[in-house]
Amino acid sequence: MLAEWLTAVASLQGGENGDENLACYPGSPWWLGARLRDQDRLTLFELHPGEHRHLAEQSVVSHGREGQLRRVHGDGLEGVVKMLPVATPRLCVLIDPSFERKDEYLEVVDTLKQVLRKARHAVVMVWYPLLPAGRHRAMLDALEASGIRKIWRSEVSREPPAQATHGMYGSGMLVINLPWGLDETLNGAIQRWLPILGPQSTHQSSWLVEE
Repeated sequence: MLAEWLTAVASLQGGENGDENLACYPGSPWWLGARLRDQDRLTLFELHPGEHRHLAEQSVVSHGREGQLRRVHGDGLEGVVKMLPVATPRLCVLIDPSFERKDEYLEVVDTLKQVLRKARHAVVMVWYPLLPAGRHRAMLDALEASGIRKIWRSEVSREPPAQATHGMYGSGMLVINLPWGLDETLNGAIQRWLPILGPQSTHQSSWLVEE
């Protein structure tokens, strides 16, 4: 998994064999789009006008798969709920908000409850920042009390929270309905690149809510 990621990032930097200098970092739309299979469909939501325009200009899927991609200028939290239920037997949702408003943390919880009522089988991932204000804790507390089961939590920090005074000191990921064995795969991959973040970097993972 880690080798595949490094190879893909290097291939985007230009030059015959890829440039060692990082000039382009692929975001989640590209990672998902580049791995579409014949039966897959991908819908991307972006609310910010400038970012949506930038997304519309990018080639995020393999050649010939544009028909499987839909770009939507709109609120992703509202949009994903309106799309459900879906006819496909499998559904994966990635929620990656800006979290610039403190209300967004609890809005994510409300969205998760609606999504899982309409699609109980969905694998749902939520990225969140670790900031000195600790606003993510309200989201985690609300999820523990939500009745949603099978929530796996993973957090990477580049320094201890007590030493962080400003800016993002790490990030977290929640996965609901985690596929069997994926936690071990991800934990192993993270431990391989974690030292790059520095001697104070740490990784913790656990079940926020079990079965």
